[in-house]
Amino acid sequence: MKAPIKARGAAAGGWPVDDITGLGRRLPEIDPARYFDEQARESYQHALVKWPVLARLMKLVPADDVALPAAQSPARAPVLE
Repeated sequence: MKAPIKARGAAAGGWPVDDITGLGRRLPEIDPARYFDEQARESYQHALVKWPVLARLMKLVPADDVALPAAQSPARAPVLE
């Protein structure tokens, strides 16, 4: 018996990975291609921070450029006088 094929953009349990994809499945009036998905961009940036070694191995970031969260970024470090 074959396992059911997951819908594109679906996570475990058949739920959509993002809100726009889910709305597009349920409402034919919504075209996901016409919307900017901030949630997907934030998830991507978070993944680069969470798994920096994997990101470098996949060549998603240069080997010498490691993404840091805003709280740890040297550019945002407070200056002590």
